[in-house]
Amino acid sequence: MKTFLLLLASLVLLAGCSGSGPQGVQWEYSGGPYGQNVSTLLVDEGSPESLYAGLLNGELYRSTDEGRTWQRWGSVGRRAVIHQLVQNPENGDILYAATDAGVMLSSTRGKDWRPAGPDTAGKLACRTIALDPWKPSVLYAGTRGKGLYKTTDGGATWAEINAGGDSLLAQGEVHDVRIDPSRPDVVYAAVSGTGILKSADAGITWKRLTPDFSPTSSVSTHVALHAKSSDTMVYSTDAGGIFRSTNEGESWSPSRHGGESGRVLALVADPSNPDVLYAGTEGGLFRSPDFGATWTRASGSLPVVATSIAVPQGKSTAARYAFGPGVGVQVTRDGGATWTRADGNLGGAMISLIAADQSGKAVYAASGSAILRYNERSASWEPATSGLTGGEITSLSFDPESPSLLYATTRGGIFKSTNGGEEWQPMARNARMVPSFIDAHPWIRTRMLASGEQGIFVSTDKGKSWSEAKPQGNRIAVHALTYTPTNAGIIHAATAGSGVVTTTDGGIHWEPARFGLKSDSVIAVTLDEQEQQTCFAWTARGDCFRSTNRGLEWNRYSPPWNTGERLLIAYDRLQPSSVVALVNGQDVYYSPSGGTSWFRVLEKGVRYDATCLFWSGKSAMLYLGTSDKGVSRLSLGPLIRELLDE
Repeated sequence: MKTFLLLLASLVLLAGCSGSGPQGVQWEYSGGPYGQNVSTLLVDEGSPESLYAGLLNGELYRSTDEGRTWQRWGSVGRRAVIHQLVQNPENGDILYAATDAGVMLSSTRGKDWRPAGPDTAGKLACRTIALDPWKPSVLYAGTRGKGLYKTTDGGATWAEINAGGDSLLAQGEVHDVRIDPSRPDVVYAAVSGTGILKSADAGITWKRLTPDFSPTSSVSTHVALHAKSSDTMVYSTDAGGIFRSTNEGESWSPSRHGGESGRVLALVADPSNPDVLYAGTEGGLFRSPDFGATWTRASGSLPVVATSIAVPQGKSTAARYAFGPGVGVQVTRDGGATWTRADGNLGGAMISLIAADQSGKAVYAASGSAILRYNERSASWEPATSGLTGGEITSLSFDPESPSLLYATTRGGIFKSTNGGEEWQPMARNARMVPSFIDAHPWIRTRMLASGEQGIFVSTDKGKSWSEAKPQGNRIAVHALTYTPTNAGIIHAATAGSGVVTTTDGGIHWEPARFGLKSDSVIAVTLDEQEQQTCFAWTARGDCFRSTNRGLEWNRYSPPWNTGERLLIAYDRLQPSSVVALVNGQDVYYSPSGGTSWFRVLEKGVRYDATCLFWSGKSAMLYLGTSDKGVSRLSLGPLIRELLDE
């Protein structure tokens, strides 16, 4: 291998960095994953075959055949997450969107969008909208941290209805708003830190319906009202609890305890049967035949992963739609017994990280709260998330002894899978930390490392127990580790705000850089295979630093791009001298020497907004994660063979 790298390095030095790479080297779309960015679905009330899908990136897609095919339809604004879509029942051309940029209005059935009045445009991030079914010009908008707003003229003007500075709503984050279908002056709101509130006078005054104190510190997130019985209502929490009242909220009984299947993501009543209520949760889809008194799993053939649900408001169709990370969009027409995919060409996925086992063959990608596994035969992505809770995936690691043994972190803690992601179980519940990063040492088989706000922690028994690394109280947040192939005890950690820290005993003790990198945010550390003491540190703004004494002292080093250019770095975990760089989201460079020399593989060859890279030197395959187009890959094998032939 060293001989090959020396030969390749000599070719690099001869070729320089002026070429654009050999012809035929180009990105290949991996086939998805589709539909993972869907944040909300709306079924057109006038045409149940027509669907609108709002995405996390602000785009709107439309289907006119119940999800069989989709086309990009419009956009509410770049990066403005669409949290909810609402249609005017009297004029189906009018749609409202609750977005991070405020309430947006379309009078062309979603084709074109504009701010719904100056009071919300660009000022108030909105999570939810409720439209008065008796008078569609009246709407309520729940905001993030600014309480509740109301319009009586279809969105032309808005007024704050937080009832003064001492209001329960004044600084509240409103997760859901519901209007009593038989009494439009009666309004309910689920408010973070407050609970369920009720107004009997169209929002002028409010009273609290839930206890002031929650023993689990959970947040009320959804409210559902029985269409035929105004006394009956249900609310849910982000801890997974569901509570039911039959006396207009005067008292509540739990029908589902928190933690049973993770957060509740949606509560939706079925208009064709007012007693049926659906709950979308992190643990799949549930159905209640008695409006929240009892629950049974309704997933059918759906994977048991985080799932939301959309139900047409009319009674003329049996279609029901499930969507979410790991699910994409799927439809059932038999009450949930069987589901089929309904997301072909529906946007893509926002990929936050890509990882593979040591062979480079078992490839996984994280999209929000979902982990997906790549199926090479079908060129498609399959969910591998069952049992994961806590929201966004922050790290993913493989056990060196078995590619089917994986570790992942979320805000819910550390999770472990022994069957390639088919099922996950929480681990390290007794650890005094909430890690955002975990990794298994590739050569010390019992050693694991984790990091979060509490600093670096180490396990010497494969995650059964954890202790804080020294120095105590280090508060170092690690997001990448580089292991030294010739010395298993030497590990370099790339940190957010603490430069590079190094251990020589496998993670027990850590020492920061003495000079040059004490407060920088580093995205990766790479090693020169020939010069054992030489390593490189890289930042997202294109900076490069070099150390010739194993990371204790650093000086600036010049790569073939300029400081200030956007940089993504990927290196082979088992061979950290094999490195790939993506500069400004366009140009791909390869270094066989950790960064000492570079060869430009591809010039201006990336068409999408890149979010992450993964490089496997063994398979010579580079994977690219994007913000809304899933995963693409680039085979560098032909390039390497061409260089060898030369």
